[in-house]
Amino acid sequence: MSDSIKVWRPQGAPEAFSIPWNGQPVMSKEQYRSLLESRLRELISADPKEAKDLLTGSEEGNPDLYQIAMDGNPKDWAPLIARCDQMQMLLNRIDWKKAGQSQSLDKSDLPSLSDICAMIP
Repeated sequence: MSDSIKVWRPQGAPEAFSIPWNGQPVMSKEQYRSLLESRLRELISADPKEAKDLLTGSEEGNPDLYQIAMDGNPKDWAPLIARCDQMQMLLNRIDWKKAGQSQSLDKSDLPSLSDICAMIP
């Protein structure tokens, strides 16, 4: 038996922006960011050491994520990632008036912290 979960992602956004959601097809940027923070918090708390290794893996490649991990407490990382300048640039490209895309995914296919961070330029 499959352990699937309903996810939503903004129209035209990459798969890594899929978040667990079983609500309306249209979502505001603030609502999405809040759900993204919750998902990031869940991923970080599952393995804080692995999260720190991922965030600090490339100071040159992503200095903002590196600084978040070096300067902050793991409990603060999720909102800092969701609100960093690079994430804001990505979220600002989305037309939030358009309906997003809903689908069911197996829990094991949900985007990982690595998948999400790889989308941040």
